[in-house]
Amino acid sequence: MTLVSLGGSIAAVLLVSWLVGRLGLGRGAKLDAATARRIAGDTYIGHRFDEVVIDRDNRGALVAGSAGEVVLLRAHGDKWVARLLGLPLPARADGEALIIPAGETMFGPTTLTLGTEAALAWGRKLRGDA
Repeated sequence: MTLVSLGGSIAAVLLVSWLVGRLGLGRGAKLDAATARRIAGDTYIGHRFDEVVIDRDNRGALVAGSAGEVVLLRAHGDKWVARLLGLPLPARADGEALIIPAGETMFGPTTLTLGTEAALAWGRKLRGDA
């Protein structure tokens, strides 16, 4: 009886895993520049956002506004969370990654893989060096 229960449990787990894959659940939300601008604009009405840099893993982005404001977008499940960053910020580049302390305990730091040049440039922008 125990072997039958174990086999049934394994079969049920495999079936649920297959269904999740077929339904597309658990897939990360995809982000492009236009979508990032729209999310930032919808979240922070009255701001105009132009410049966008997207994480290589497509799990986050930085969106800069025409008045110097910067919004951090980060994936949260299949949705996006947006935070207007208070500048200057002690962001730092670490190779190809940019590490951004959001300043909120609940939001926590974010690491975006942007490439070496973009990480350095956006790090300067967030620190107020540029």
